[in-house]
Amino acid sequence: MSELYFSLGTMSGFTAIELADKKEGYVNPLRELFQNSLDASRDANKENCEINIYIETISKNQIPHIDDYERVLEKAINTAKQQESYNENSQQRVRPIKAALKQDKLQALMFSDNGTGMEKKKMDAILAGGVSIKGGDGSGGSFGVGNLSSYSLSSLRYVLYATKYEDENGAIKSLFTGSPILAGYRETDAQRGSRGRIIQQKPVNEKNPDFVYLEKFPDFIKPKMNKIDTGTVVAILGLSENWDNEAEYAIVSNFFHGIVHGALEIKIHRGGQEPKFINIDEVESIIKSKKDVKRARGENILSGKSVYQALQAVLTDQQEITLSNSDKVHVCIKTDKETDPAIVLIRNGMLIARHDSMLSRDMDGLRKTSDFEPFTAVIDVGTDAPKLLKLVKGAESPYHNKLQAKILAHNDEKRLKRLFKELSEEIKKHLVQIDRATFDLPLFPIPDKATPRDSSGNKSSGQNNKAKPQAKPKRPPKEKESEKGKGKGKNRPKPVVISRNLESKNAVRYTDKAGKWEVKLRIVPNKMDANDDVYLSMCLAEDNDQEEAKTYLDFAGIKMNGQSIEMPEKNKRQIKLGRLKQSNQYNIIAEVEKPSEIGNMKVALLPILGLKQRRSGEE
Repeated sequence: MSELYFSLGTMSGFTAIELADKKEGYVNPLRELFQNSLDASRDANKENCEINIYIETISKNQIPHIDDYERVLEKAINTAKQQESYNENSQQRVRPIKAALKQDKLQALMFSDNGTGMEKKKMDAILAGGVSIKGGDGSGGSFGVGNLSSYSLSSLRYVLYATKYEDENGAIKSLFTGSPILAGYRETDAQRGSRGRIIQQKPVNEKNPDFVYLEKFPDFIKPKMNKIDTGTVVAILGLSENWDNEAEYAIVSNFFHGIVHGALEIKIHRGGQEPKFINIDEVESIIKSKKDVKRARGENILSGKSVYQALQAVLTDQQEITLSNSDKVHVCIKTDKETDPAIVLIRNGMLIARHDSMLSRDMDGLRKTSDFEPFTAVIDVGTDAPKLLKLVKGAESPYHNKLQAKILAHNDEKRLKRLFKELSEEIKKHLVQIDRATFDLPLFPIPDKATPRDSSGNKSSGQNNKAKPQAKPKRPPKEKESEKGKGKGKNRPKPVVISRNLESKNAVRYTDKAGKWEVKLRIVPNKMDANDDVYLSMCLAEDNDQEEAKTYLDFAGIKMNGQSIEMPEKNKRQIKLGRLKQSNQYNIIAEVEKPSEIGNMKVALLPILGLKQRRSGEE
């Protein structure tokens, strides 16, 4: 005997689940599910975390209390109509629910782990609006508010929880419940909240209820539970998105560290097929397929390119760094002149944050430093660093995708920043110094848009914030135009040389030679018209949020692929390179006049590449 029970509560609407409705896709739900499982596995002292993902079709009548669910849905809709709050937003949430209820069969995503499982106290917590029960180090198989993200994958907004745990006497106990989230509704004798739960019977004292959960599992969950001694199965009913390559990329791009180091074993079971193992080879293949993606998309922390760089670093030997507080932090570092510098933070096998969302100017500054060859550093904060681990966990956002100052106590924030500063200084000892006799500084890549910041002052990954367009850099000075060309009987000004930026893959190094700089530039242009001429200017660059170009410089001479380029008599700040072929590589060596006010100060040079389309008949 059991019932689907909705507690006494406020009249929240269908749009009240902030975390469930805010995000879409697999990234956040899988990050939350994997994070909970990794923590629970560690608490169970398992050698590794075993996760089985099942994508199966179930009959609608197999869903526990589906008839009661449909009755409550209609009550919630009628209550909203009576209150005149059944607006378009509410109807938008209800449409996929009704569409799913019309089907005889539904997809279910079931997520099984071999962790500690959940005793009644934890089960109560996850069904009480996302309250967490955490271990002493701020983790421990807990379900934080992010557990609501699983609901974004359920067209029914209905999730089941089945668990086996060991009680204080060493006996294995079982618990089961299900929890739909709909909307508040009125009954004749009470006002009910939006979240339900499956329990054995209605509590005697509804104002201070003591919930009794079931000990038997539904038939389609029972085989999964039989395979584990302790652990949890989370079943997402009415899967709203197809399981595809993007879903698997969401796993490997966030948990590559745990998979590579053997902390995480994953099998994917689809409709009775042979299970698919996500091993190191599979991780490399999936991540490599996205290595040319330069921007973080959706809810991803890193771009495909940065994930690929981080994986290459993890595949190298790791360094153990001992901090002054005796914490031991493991860091994997890979130097590669062709990459963009990046620092990645890992906790318990999961990607947590990148350099600009770690609350540390020292870490972000280390990435930008011009003293070392470009590198990727992957920082693993685990149980060997308990003090830093606790601070990192305490600063994590609800989605565990950045660190936030507002979550930490002020003194803890200071401790975290101090430890990151110390760690950044230790990492420097393992980086490769730039050979000053050959090159002074690398050129840092310039983003197309200014980096947005969130309310905590962290640089955002661009997932929610709309980046404002970057201020355009100053155009190089042009010669005064005293004459106007003629066309179709009308006077027209001569065309501006730089009509749009040239998109290209660039690499730049330069050498300080007394009164001049020798610049070595490699260009691989793309997205250009066959009739375009390419022009090159050089300016001093400043590494700030606006990426403003300050001072344009005169060229003294320039060669491209070993051939000298003719220098103009007057405007030596803008050199015509001519017609370049898309995707071809061009090697340029230029001499640039060094401004007298710079002296021996170390600065960065910024090439400005622009396009001008030839006029008709021009060669």
